[in-house]
Amino acid sequence: MKRSAMCTEPAAEPNLRSQRAGDVPSARKTGAFVLSCACAAIVFLMHTAHAGADAILAGEYKATVKWEIVEDPGGQDCAAARGTGVFSFGVHIADGAYVLVPRDGFPIPDVIRMGQNGRSLSGTYDEATAVHLSFRGKHVTGAISTDRRCTPVYSFKGTWKTKPMPAPAPACTAEPATCPGETLCVNKQCVAAFGRVYTITVLGATIPPKKPDGSAWDPAGGAPDPFAIVTLNDKVIGRTSVAKDTFSASWLQAMSPVAVPAGSVLKLDLRDKDAASDDAIFSCAWQLTADTLHAGMASCAGQVEGASVGFVTQ
Repeated sequence: MKRSAMCTEPAAEPNLRSQRAGDVPSARKTGAFVLSCACAAIVFLMHTAHAGADAILAGEYKATVKWEIVEDPGGQDCAAARGTGVFSFGVHIADGAYVLVPRDGFPIPDVIRMGQNGRSLSGTYDEATAVHLSFRGKHVTGAISTDRRCTPVYSFKGTWKTKPMPAPAPACTAEPATCPGETLCVNKQCVAAFGRVYTITVLGATIPPKKPDGSAWDPAGGAPDPFAIVTLNDKVIGRTSVAKDTFSASWLQAMSPVAVPAGSVLKLDLRDKDAASDDAIFSCAWQLTADTLHAGMASCAGQVEGASVGFVTQ
């Protein structure tokens, strides 16, 4: 493999230049492609493409990869580095066009729509990252280039392994919510809201100034020492620490992760810690829905009291 010199000036777009086939002394026609970016450059060999739409074999590919980071000018942000690895990707035909589907280890997380030129496919992930593939039978060579400083550029050679796997579900967004029914958006995919593991966090509570019978919380007339007990479907999943002498407790305390089945009821019992016996302050209960879990928070409020909890799925 030949390598280009380090680039010192940023390029407006990823640059692909090919030598004439006659410039490379080989019985087989090959072309040398130079891949450059703001602080990274790499050269790799690939077969010269010929026209023919049927030359691109849709399916699943596994590739061996070489990557390189070129030292940032002045060496302030990153040092030179290089390495090798393996990743997989799929090539699909969707709505009359080719798309690249990331699989295990692929450094770009989202599906990319690709433009075709003979046996080659090219596409952009964002304003700084481009992907180029060139096909010959069951073999593919390609590159991922970027204009971002201190970011790896990749060259790879892959082989067709199987027919296309099922296409991934369309990417979703959490805000605004785009997942239907009893689902929510996790890692840009709509997944079932229930049956997942959540971490439930007690955020805080506001305590009324008097007990329900009108007496003070403490004999000396002071503020209570509140704590909260959390139950899910009548099973205790955790409790907070005791907040000392306060009418406004802020715990931000996470309970142990727990699976939340459909139809679950979450309950929060607020109590005042006393030497003799703990006094009940108030309770909140929530019938958990997909909308509640998507919102990530639930609260209850009375005339003077209230409490809130948060939800994060794993």
